[in-house]
Amino acid sequence: MKAKKALNIKGTVLQKEQLKTYLENIVADHTLKEKSDKQTYPIPKMLENFEYITKTYDILNQHLKLGINIHQAGEWLLDNYYIIEETVKEVRKNLPLKKYIKFIGIGNRKIQRVCKKLCACV
Repeated sequence: MKAKKALNIKGTVLQKEQLKTYLENIVADHTLKEKSDKQTYPIPKMLENFEYITKTYDILNQHLKLGINIHQAGEWLLDNYYIIEETVKEVRKNLPLKKYIKFIGIGNRKIQRVCKKLCACV
């Protein structure tokens, strides 16, 4: 018999249905807007993060050339950098600001709380 996977949110263990109810309660307060705000456009932050990842990648490559041992997480980055790079290019190409602001927007910032709660589950 397959055991249910429990999710841990700030020390509280929730079953799948409990989590569903919990998230429904959080998002119930959201208001939608006809368009997304320019200020929430995620591409600039993505590019800033990618620049940091690229610098880390370059440092790791230098360490390899110098014979310095690299942690497994660093090895993962070296092995998978091309995937991150391609994904950034694809997102940048397919999500111009003009397209983004046509998406339905969220009228309040509680979505950040929802995302943080979901990330805590992983």
